[in-house]
Amino acid sequence: MSGETPLGEQRSGDLVERVKPLAKTGFDWLTIKPMWKAYSSAGGVVALLVGMLLWVAWAFVIGVPAAVVGAILAAIGVVGSAGMVTQLGVYAAVVPTAYGGYRAYRLSQDRQTVLELFQNPTVQNGAAGFDYLDDEDAFVRANGAGAIARAMSEHDPGKVIKQAGVDRDEAARRLADLLHDDDEDVRTAGSEALAYLSRDFSEAVMQYRDDVFAATSYSTSLVQGNAAVIAGNMATTDPSLADVAVEQVEPLCDDPDPDVRGMVATALGLIPNERAGELLVALAEDTNADVRGRASEMLDQRRGGGSADAEVDVSQETSK
Repeated sequence: MSGETPLGEQRSGDLVERVKPLAKTGFDWLTIKPMWKAYSSAGGVVALLVGMLLWVAWAFVIGVPAAVVGAILAAIGVVGSAGMVTQLGVYAAVVPTAYGGYRAYRLSQDRQTVLELFQNPTVQNGAAGFDYLDDEDAFVRANGAGAIARAMSEHDPGKVIKQAGVDRDEAARRLADLLHDDDEDVRTAGSEALAYLSRDFSEAVMQYRDDVFAATSYSTSLVQGNAAVIAGNMATTDPSLADVAVEQVEPLCDDPDPDVRGMVATALGLIPNERAGELLVALAEDTNADVRGRASEMLDQRRGGGSADAEVDVSQETSK
């Protein structure tokens, strides 16, 4: 039984794993966030003042237990004075304060960088967005994905991923992963970027069709609409997916958001399926003029045998 982990050690490890995210969240909110907000809204001088106040708070948090420990050690003769241990505790408060200041500065810089990438959708900036998809800050991830989406909307997606140094399969995997992100803005921006990628590289995106089909039932309308367009692109490339694509997309024909219904019209126009055509005819009678126009356009292209470009809504800015 030497290969088994003792129960006590296992429970201790489980406790540590539970406490770690709570400790991280607490540190973020009590140290990093105050300094970041001060730096981003009022500049470095105010952030420094906030940092000094936080140092005092940390000195109290660390110094009081240190004073107790020092008194005990002094009583048993381990140290000559309890004040020495207390002093060490106060000095130790510099460590979390300095680390919090560094993290706040990096957070501010990263947010500023991704906003610039998002606002200037060049091929280079879209490629740079891939560097931020795994960032721990949801704002940074969302705008990194948004930068990719906007760049792909204005340039060849192939050029963007080539500039980023990733192949189509890796790009599809990283963007598909964002469909499961905890943050709504990240899921929205990721699905938008994936929709543009699927327009030219649907074979790569098809590896994640289960994730895409699941996204059509998400609670966020724009994610659903983007997922519908991706499903349409996949069905165009592989007609064997047409039936399941229509099955996933059809419930969105009644979505209360006309932007989503317009995206569904695009998706249905891409799906080589009789039922898709019937649903398009219904959308051509939609109460919204834009939806009617898009559905009619897609019907004309289906009847003429033309191909339609997958359109996604790039007007929804990720930055906030």
